[in-house]
This record gives sequence, structure tokens and C-alpha cells, in this order.
Amino acid sequence: MKLEHTALSISKPEDIKDFYQDILGMERVKEFTLSDSMANDIFGIPKDTTVFLYRSGQTFFELFLIDRPQRHNFNHTCLAFDDKKSIFHKAQQKGYNTIRKQKEHSELFFIQDNSGNLFELKDK
Repeated sequence: MKLEHTALSISKPEDIKDFYQDILGMERVKEFTLSDSMANDIFGIPKDTTVFLYRSGQTFFELFLIDRPQRHNFNHTCLAFDDKKSIFHKAQQKGYNTIRKQKEHSELFFIQDNSGNLFELKDK
């Protein structure tokens, strides 16, 4: 099995450049509109929706532009980097929510965009 892409909801368009490009280092592949009929048939949301496709290496995100941030849940995406601490510190410097927790033999690092999408950071 191969993970093809992850779809995330984004409520703040400025996060696309600031978080996904500047912090995660992703590049824009394309932008398209999901029609209201297609959005309704697939997701039960009868609304034209702007979608941005971003990538870094073999990792792809579809970023769906929505009206409001998500509520709390356990959803998160785990990303592996050569230097997770530099990504973590870059997010801190830009004012994003960051979480660092000590476990028995390791530390957990999480960053969150302004739409509530949570990312666990691992070393490659």
C-alpha cells in the first residue's frame, strides 16, 4: 500500500504560504475548484470549494479552503524530517501552537496550523 495524499481543511488562506510553504517547505502543484455538486456527492457539502495541492518529495496534501477552524479531535499527520527540531523552532518563531512532551526515553514534537491541523514531527 502507498499513501497517495492527505486532505486537510484550511480556514485561513494565509496559512498556505506561511505554514505549508515557509515552515514545512512544501511547493504548490496546482489549485482547482471542487464544484458544489461534486462536493455534495462526495462529502455532503453543497458548496464550491477551492483546493490547493502541495507537495514535498513524495508527500502530497490537498488543502480544502473552509469557512471556520475545526473542533478538537485526535486527527494528526506525522511527518519525518532530517531535523525535526529546526521545523519545530521555525513554527515557534512564527507564533504557531507547538507542543513538546517528554516521554520515558524520547520527546514528542507537535506543531499546529491556525486551522487546527496537528502535525507530529519525527526524525527520518
